Amino acid sequence: MDTERIQREYMQTMQEFRKLQMMHKRKTEIFGREFGFLRMIECFQRENPDVPGIYASDLAARTGMTKSGVSKSLHKLEQRGMVARAVDPNDRRNTFVSLAPAGREFCERQHANWRTMIKRVSEDIGEERFLEIMSGVREIMRSMAQELTALEQNQTTEEETRCDPFSEI
Repeated sequence: MDTERIQREYMQTMQEFRKLQMMHKRKTEIFGREFGFLRMIECFQRENPDVPGIYASDLAARTGMTKSGVSKSLHKLEQRGMVARAVDPNDRRNTFVSLAPAGREFCERQHANWRTMIKRVSEDIGEERFLEIMSGVREIMRSMAQELTALEQNQTTEEETRCDPFSEI
């Protein structure tokens, strides 16, 4: 196995993903975390139309961020007119966050842009090939998640055992 080549290919591919993300950020001026918040708020509101919004504390729990970190990001979005915050009248310690009209329009525009782009890319590559590639990417991500979990738990993976020069001593 050519480990160096595999590592190089992985790093180059990830660099290309980062470049695409930066191109997207410059175009939209909404960064990844903020866009993630908009998506979470949008999904919550679609699934819970009778609720005024999602609690800011729920956003913190879902993202693993601190409440102050979430508050800072929401403040930036609020300044741009993307979200609105309102105190829960039943529990003043909680704050509802909802999409403002500009945030809703932004999300709709982004969905339309992504649908168009994915359609064009899959047509360019071919639908079957596109689906094969996506399946391969998911397989790589699943395997990497396993390896990261093993590292966090300080476990030895099968590959490490096979490659350990001291395993036969």
